[in-house]
Amino acid sequence: MKGDQANLHQQTLPPENKLSRHQKKLLVRFAKRKTDEQIAKEFGCHADLIAAQRQTMMEKLEIRSQAQLAAAARQFANWPRPKKSQNAHNKNMSC
Repeated sequence: MKGDQANLHQQTLPPENKLSRHQKKLLVRFAKRKTDEQIAKEFGCHADLIAAQRQTMMEKLEIRSQAQLAAAARQFANWPRPKKSQNAHNKNMSC
């Protein structure tokens, strides 16, 4: 795990526009250390789909471990938040 954290310090997240709006919402939830099951319940879909999306995001961001994904998610969580009107839309969003 220490190697993963060291590698992350050498990396930075790609520009914010590399992630879709849905992926950004997922990444924020990963930063909050929510499980795939918890996230799936929020979005009204199956945990398997969230797990697949997690894997896709890891490939897209060239992240090789869950530790790196968690660190990237925490870094992303510091990016500007969407406006409140968009947050209200989160509950209506499906996978």
